[in-house]
Amino acid sequence: MITLAFPESWAVGSMSWYLESNGSEPIMAIGSIAIPEGARVDLHISYVESILENAEGRVSYSGSRRPVDLRFLGSLPQNCVESLHLQSIIEPESIKSLPHLAPGLRRLYLAMTELGDEALESVCRLTDLTYLQTFGNNFTDSGVQVLAGLQGLESLYLEEGSLSAAAFAFADQIPRLKRLGLQDVPIRKLSRPMRQVSIKRSV
Repeated sequence: MITLAFPESWAVGSMSWYLESNGSEPIMAIGSIAIPEGARVDLHISYVESILENAEGRVSYSGSRRPVDLRFLGSLPQNCVESLHLQSIIEPESIKSLPHLAPGLRRLYLAMTELGDEALESVCRLTDLTYLQTFGNNFTDSGVQVLAGLQGLESLYLEEGSLSAAAFAFADQIPRLKRLGLQDVPIRKLSRPMRQVSIKRSV
């Protein structure tokens, strides 16, 4: 067994783990949690306002838009978190803890974090990512060009109203990219033809 060390006094969201055909129900990410060696973790981070338990013992939680400090990520094993969902405002400086998870992280979701371009320097250090989805953040056309360093990406969904067609100039530099999502991006047409990539876009 290995131990995940989350903050002892406050929950930072929820998590579940998977190992071959076995897995866990979602549980609160708080305190020390033991999981089997080799298990893959799906971690959903948000600011937990209150924890609720129904008559059957099933636990859920309500969140708020208060910032989450990610420095606790540095206490987790480096290679067990496979999927990470940041679903809350994030303390900007604490995003520098994200690359600690690089050896195991394959999928990253950034939703309504209020992060800007400076956070992408930490994201592009996650060199084994195969899937990246962002929406509702503060990224710019020039800032997202650093994502060209994510050479293993197969799926990229930059669903940001702050971006234009110019934001996707780097996409041709990612050799394994198969799917590109453009939802919420105000694009009439791409500025230049792209190699064969399946493109999802809003109407």
